[in-house]
Amino acid sequence: MADLFSLGGSSAGNAPGESMPPGQDPPPLAVFEARLLRQRRADWRDLFQGYRHLRAITFSSSIPALLAVADLFEEMDVLFGSERVLGRELAALEEASALVGYRFIDAVADQKASIEQLLRPALARGGAPLLRRVQAGSLRFGVLREAPSHEKLYLLRGEGRCRVVLGSANLSLSALTGRLRETFVVFDDPEAYAAFAAYAARDAERADPVRPEMLVVPAGAAGGGSDLAVAAVPLPLEATPAVQSLAAGLVVVEQPQRLVVAAPSAEALRAAGRLGAELRAMRLDRDRRGATVITARGFLQAWRTLASRPVVQESDRVHRAAFDLDRGLVSLDEAPWHAIGTAVDAGERRRDAGLLDAYLRSFADFYGDTAGIQRGYWALMAWLYAAPFAPLLRTALTRHDGETFRYPVCALVYGQSHGGKSHLSRVLVRSMFGIHKELPGRDFTTARALGLRERMGAVPLVVDDLNNRKMSEHLPDLVKADREFSDCYAPLLISTNRDVQAVAPELRKRLVVVQVAGAKPKALSTLPAQRALGVGTALYRDYLNRLAPRVPELLAAIAADPGAPPDLMALSTACLRESLAAALGAAPDWAAALSSDDIDTLKDRPFLDALAELTERAPGQVTVDRRTGVMTLRFGGDTAAALRFEKLVPAQVLRGRIADALTLDLVALERECGYAAPAPARSWLGRLRRR
Repeated sequence: MADLFSLGGSSAGNAPGESMPPGQDPPPLAVFEARLLRQRRADWRDLFQGYRHLRAITFSSSIPALLAVADLFEEMDVLFGSERVLGRELAALEEASALVGYRFIDAVADQKASIEQLLRPALARGGAPLLRRVQAGSLRFGVLREAPSHEKLYLLRGEGRCRVVLGSANLSLSALTGRLRETFVVFDDPEAYAAFAAYAARDAERADPVRPEMLVVPAGAAGGGSDLAVAAVPLPLEATPAVQSLAAGLVVVEQPQRLVVAAPSAEALRAAGRLGAELRAMRLDRDRRGATVITARGFLQAWRTLASRPVVQESDRVHRAAFDLDRGLVSLDEAPWHAIGTAVDAGERRRDAGLLDAYLRSFADFYGDTAGIQRGYWALMAWLYAAPFAPLLRTALTRHDGETFRYPVCALVYGQSHGGKSHLSRVLVRSMFGIHKELPGRDFTTARALGLRERMGAVPLVVDDLNNRKMSEHLPDLVKADREFSDCYAPLLISTNRDVQAVAPELRKRLVVVQVAGAKPKALSTLPAQRALGVGTALYRDYLNRLAPRVPELLAAIAADPGAPPDLMALSTACLRESLAAALGAAPDWAAALSSDDIDTLKDRPFLDALAELTERAPGQVTVDRRTGVMTLRFGGDTAAALRFEKLVPAQVLRGRIADALTLDLVALERECGYAAPAPARSWLGRLRRR
């Protein structure tokens, strides 16, 4: 039989199936030498009663044991090791950690899981006494941020006594009541207590505290009859204890991992956990020696970059959000994300509003029509924030035979290069749910866009750098699908490349269309744009608190009169202006009140600008006949130019085209677009007679 420690080519001193790199010594083991005094059978309460303070190091728990143990002590500290072992993946995860090393990103995944899947449900079942103890600080929790801990150590003191309990048992009812075969070792002398307390202090230095607000909130923020309730909103990645330690000044330096050759197990590695596997793809900063340096800013940037990777394959992970108006709850990835009406931190809201304000103001320094750029981007923001509710309103209109184009679910931004289209799309989408997903324009098809938007729910899908061919082939079928009966699918925010110079009237009718007639100067600072990528979700959550309660009113108005649906854009801009004013003291000057009619005017602006330019540059090519109510535009034999111009003309205004000549309805032009047609030029004979 082969020697156990030679399996897999391991060297002396290494674990079975592992081999250390040449020149690297194995870490020393923690060994406490003891002498057996006696062996006895005892009730678990005998081990723990009679002490005031408990410090426990464990890696799993059950609420009955937690309740029973907490009731015995005035103060209690529980330090958890790796919480990945909650499921059946323990062996796989241990093997994965041995293969590639336990890293900071693994700790973040473990901490988020332990708080959301262990501590919160346990406290929810434990009732008000536990919640009040957490709030008061007499029941405290911490989680390790380094290698997973398999220790089970319980330190008890009080009334002039101290005790150490250790062994194979976790802090669980099955273990403590003897249902599982467990072994306990007890030390009742101060010397042993001091030695194990010093050993436990090592783990405390590698742990992060779980703050009470991560677990417990006032009952008004989550519903319920008690004064306190368990937090329901998913813990943002940036709010996990480890990342909070980074924000407090901790800097983690991870040396490059030396590969430890472990016994292969593909199934074990596949079971390592979806979130942990995803985080391992993060690219963190490194120093000159190759060590990974983890700071608060660097970690959050790496996470957002990872979460925003373009969708390349159907199997790529996408996030999904949904609104439950009956319960007043917004969910993200099937977990509660925001309870409508929950107060939003004023500091976070002010920060987010400030970042967006500085970013939108920076467009005033662009070349071109800067006021038009700001107006268009503001309209885009107001539409996008309300767009997740548009499918619900469109479904109501469909049931009542109304026209769904009043509530567009797609927006298109086109125009000059270096106009900030792609960057703005990312910032706005990120400000909603903290993430954004892109579908590259080269991969855009009708079928793929429809599939992705069903999977993503209320999370907008960004389609970037769409070219003219893709737009002509696939966009019409997508935006003309006006009779959907789904209440929740992703809004589409599309930005095009420079070869898209016009949008056909049949598309403009169903889209929010913004033309960018300007570009960034080379010397202009990019700092406001870069800082805007760090925007959080506080402003959007505050906006939801204002708009979501009004949606039932909109549905009732549609049912009462589907021929005159309420103006979602006007309501959205009003709510968003209120949120901005509450955060900044006053609504910014770029955030004007808008209505759906104003959005239609934005769509016609490129046509009116082009018509005014043609009239000024070549007045001989423009003729007005008041008697027949026709304006004729001639393009000097350039049929291609006439075709391009035709795409700009609203459907109500265009009468027809023959070769290079367009005829426009003069009455529609003046009434629908507010255009003042020039007076017809007098003939030379008429001018002579006036003399």
